[in-house]
Amino acid sequence: MSKEAGARRAALEAYYHDIIGNVSDLEAFALVTEHAAETAQGDYDAFVLDVSRLTLGARSNWAAIVSGFFDRAWMYAARRMGWKVESAANRFGSSGFAADDGSNQVQHFWYFAAVAYTWGPRIADLLARYHEWNAPGILRRLPASGMGHGTELDLALSRKSIALGRALAKRRIAPERVGAWVRRELGTRERAASHEGEAAR
Repeated sequence: MSKEAGARRAALEAYYHDIIGNVSDLEAFALVTEHAAETAQGDYDAFVLDVSRLTLGARSNWAAIVSGFFDRAWMYAARRMGWKVESAANRFGSSGFAADDGSNQVQHFWYFAAVAYTWGPRIADLLARYHEWNAPGILRRLPASGMGHGTELDLALSRKSIALGRALAKRRIAPERVGAWVRRELGTRERAASHEGEAAR
């Protein structure tokens, strides 16, 4: 990692810590993407990686496909050992999301956007369907599957994230516009309308 990239990511993490207690998780994520876009200065790969580093623990855009899983495994192992650690898996929750299931919806959302950006929408969609698959019997214990908790609501969220990842890969949306997209597409209608009203003032 270059010194410039390291400084960008350290600044993004500091920014996250400054805002996370004051706004909803969705708004914090939207603000984080806007901050990352500003510092990436038009570099799409740097933007996606900076957001992935914060939300997934990814060290490269190609590695994002396994990063969320390994980050969660590390966090759970550390908890079992009684260690208090900060990981990407416990940075965000689900407040402000229309699809609020009480888990880390930011990580869930960005994972599929990052995979679609680098690996393509077909692989991302296959992973999304597997992740929400509630397999029968003992197959329910398959790692990273739905394990009985997969929902159509989360699958719909995953498909929105895949659409965003593809739009970023095709340069159909600028990194600077991701925050507004997140508020409009993922937030409650009341929240989106409130934010649009504030922006108009």
